Amino acid sequence: MNAALNEREDTTVLHDLVEKCEKLDGPCREMDKEIAVSSGEYATSRHHPGMLAHKDSPNQFGYFFPAYTASIDAAMTMVPEGWTVTMGWTPEMVSWAHLESTHEIWPGNASTPALALCIASLRARSQGGE
Repeated sequence: MNAALNEREDTTVLHDLVEKCEKLDGPCREMDKEIAVSSGEYATSRHHPGMLAHKDSPNQFGYFFPAYTASIDAAMTMVPEGWTVTMGWTPEMVSWAHLESTHEIWPGNASTPALALCIASLRARSQGGE
Protein backbone atom coordinates (compact mmCIF):
# COMPACT_ATOMS: atom_id res chain seq x y z
CA MET A 1 0.00 0.00 0.00
CA ASN A 2 1.15 3.55 -0.70
CA ALA A 3 2.77 5.00 2.46
CA ALA A 4 1.13 8.42 1.92
CA LEU A 5 -2.30 6.79 1.58
CA ASN A 6 -1.73 4.73 4.71
CA GLU A 7 -0.69 7.88 6.60
CA ARG A 8 -3.90 9.65 5.49
CA GLU A 9 -5.98 6.68 6.64
CA ASP A 10 -4.23 6.72 10.02
CA THR A 11 -4.85 10.47 10.30
CA THR A 12 -8.54 9.95 9.54
CA VAL A 13 -8.80 7.22 12.20
CA LEU A 14 -7.15 9.49 14.76
CA HIS A 15 -9.43 12.43 13.88
CA ASP A 16 -12.42 10.11 14.30
CA LEU A 17 -11.13 8.98 17.70
CA VAL A 18 -10.74 12.61 18.81
CA GLU A 19 -14.34 13.33 17.80
CA LYS A 20 -15.63 10.22 19.60
CA CYS A 21 -13.69 11.06 22.78
CA GLU A 22 -15.02 14.61 22.75
CA LYS A 23 -18.58 13.21 22.89
CA LEU A 24 -17.95 10.95 25.90
CA ASP A 25 -19.22 11.87 29.37
CA GLY A 26 -16.86 9.45 31.10
CA PRO A 27 -14.68 6.36 30.67
CA CYS A 28 -15.51 3.92 27.87
CA ARG A 29 -13.89 0.50 27.41
CA GLU A 30 -14.93 0.34 23.75
CA MET A 31 -13.07 3.61 23.16
CA ASP A 32 -10.08 2.24 25.09
CA LYS A 33 -10.05 -0.70 22.68
CA GLU A 34 -10.13 1.58 19.62
CA ILE A 35 -7.30 3.69 21.03
CA ALA A 36 -5.26 0.55 21.81
CA VAL A 37 -5.63 -0.72 18.24
CA SER A 38 -4.79 2.71 16.77
CA SER A 39 -1.56 2.76 18.79
CA GLY A 40 -0.22 -0.24 16.89
CA GLU A 41 0.54 -1.96 20.20
CA TYR A 42 -2.56 -4.16 20.03
CA ALA A 43 -4.39 -6.06 17.30
CA THR A 44 -7.88 -7.51 17.02
CA SER A 45 -8.48 -11.21 16.61
CA ARG A 46 -10.33 -12.77 13.72
CA HIS A 47 -10.96 -15.88 15.80
CA HIS A 48 -11.80 -14.20 19.14
CA PRO A 49 -14.22 -11.31 18.46
CA GLY A 50 -13.85 -8.41 20.85
CA MET A 51 -10.49 -9.56 22.15
CA LEU A 52 -7.10 -7.96 21.57
CA ALA A 53 -3.55 -9.26 21.63
CA HIS A 54 -0.45 -7.23 22.45
CA LYS A 55 2.09 -7.12 19.63
CA ASP A 56 4.67 -8.84 21.88
CA SER A 57 2.31 -11.80 22.56
CA PRO A 58 0.25 -12.22 19.39
CA ASN A 59 -1.17 -15.62 20.40
CA GLN A 60 -2.50 -14.49 23.79
CA PHE A 61 -5.86 -12.76 23.37
CA GLY A 62 -7.88 -11.12 26.09
CA TYR A 63 -9.53 -7.98 27.33
CA PHE A 64 -6.37 -6.71 28.97
CA PHE A 65 -5.50 -3.35 27.46
CA PRO A 66 -5.02 0.04 29.12
CA ALA A 67 -8.00 1.99 30.42
CA TYR A 68 -6.92 5.15 28.61
CA THR A 69 -10.23 6.97 29.12
CA ALA A 70 -10.41 6.18 32.86
CA SER A 71 -6.82 6.42 34.06
CA ILE A 72 -4.47 9.38 33.86
CA ASP A 73 -1.58 6.91 34.20
CA ALA A 74 -2.80 4.93 31.17
CA ALA A 75 -3.46 8.12 29.17
CA MET A 76 0.08 9.32 29.98
CA THR A 77 1.48 6.32 28.08
CA MET A 78 0.21 8.01 24.90
CA VAL A 79 2.38 11.11 25.51
CA PRO A 80 5.73 11.04 23.71
CA GLU A 81 8.78 11.06 25.97
CA GLY A 82 10.15 14.52 26.64
CA TRP A 83 6.89 16.38 26.03
CA THR A 84 5.38 18.72 28.60
CA VAL A 85 1.92 17.94 29.96
CA THR A 86 -0.18 20.62 31.65
CA MET A 87 -3.60 19.80 33.07
CA GLY A 88 -6.29 21.67 34.95
CA TRP A 89 -9.99 22.42 35.38
CA THR A 90 -12.16 25.38 34.51
CA PRO A 91 -14.56 26.93 37.05
CA GLU A 92 -17.31 24.96 35.27
CA MET A 93 -15.38 21.76 36.12
CA VAL A 94 -14.35 21.03 32.54
CA SER A 95 -11.01 19.23 32.49
CA TRP A 96 -8.33 20.35 30.07
CA ALA A 97 -4.92 19.09 29.03
CA HIS A 98 -2.21 20.59 26.85
CA LEU A 99 0.66 18.67 25.33
CA GLU A 100 3.63 20.74 24.34
CA SER A 101 6.59 19.82 22.18
CA THR A 102 9.32 22.27 21.27
CA HIS A 103 7.23 23.80 18.49
CA GLU A 104 3.52 23.16 19.08
CA ILE A 105 0.76 22.83 21.68
CA TRP A 106 -2.11 20.36 21.35
CA PRO A 107 -5.20 20.96 23.54
CA GLY A 108 -7.87 18.64 24.84
CA ASN A 109 -11.05 19.43 26.81
CA ALA A 110 -13.37 16.84 28.32
CA SER A 111 -15.48 15.84 31.30
CA THR A 112 -12.56 14.02 32.99
CA PRO A 113 -8.79 14.60 33.15
CA ALA A 114 -8.00 11.23 31.52
CA LEU A 115 -10.32 11.98 28.59
CA ALA A 116 -8.83 15.47 28.16
CA LEU A 117 -5.35 13.91 28.03
CA CYS A 118 -6.54 11.26 25.53
CA ILE A 119 -7.96 13.96 23.28
CA ALA A 120 -4.80 16.07 23.41
CA SER A 121 -2.61 13.01 22.70
CA LEU A 122 -4.77 11.75 19.83
CA ARG A 123 -4.94 15.26 18.37
CA ALA A 124 -1.14 15.53 18.49
CA ARG A 125 -0.72 12.13 16.80
CA SER A 126 -3.27 13.05 14.12
CA GLN A 127 -1.31 16.20 13.30
CA GLY A 128 2.03 14.46 13.09
CA GLY A 129 3.27 15.08 16.62
CA GLU A 130 5.60 12.30 17.63
